Amino acid sequence: MCALLGEYLAELSSSTFAAGWLDGLEFIVWDAVATGAALGDPELFRPLFNEEIADLLFLAGRCGGWVTGDGRRVPLSECHALYGNWKARLREPGS
Repeated sequence: MCALLGEYLAELSSSTFAAGWLDGLEFIVWDAVATGAALGDPELFRPLFNEEIADLLFLAGRCGGWVTGDGRRVPLSECHALYGNWKARLREPGS
């Protein structure tokens, strides 16, 4: 299931950002799933559709984690901390 999750994320990256795997994609999508935010800048990109959120949550549940750009599976318990660190870096001056 983790491979399918990775493929799903890569397809979102390709169709939304025209990139095979946008840097930070795993966090951008996690943020969109968790908060309903748009995929990136809300003036440029769309929010996820309900079906996409359901698919991502299903695949993450079956995988037992989330997938990173390097194909690594991160347990859901660790995702929250990684996501928090990513959000904090975004708020740093000069980011």
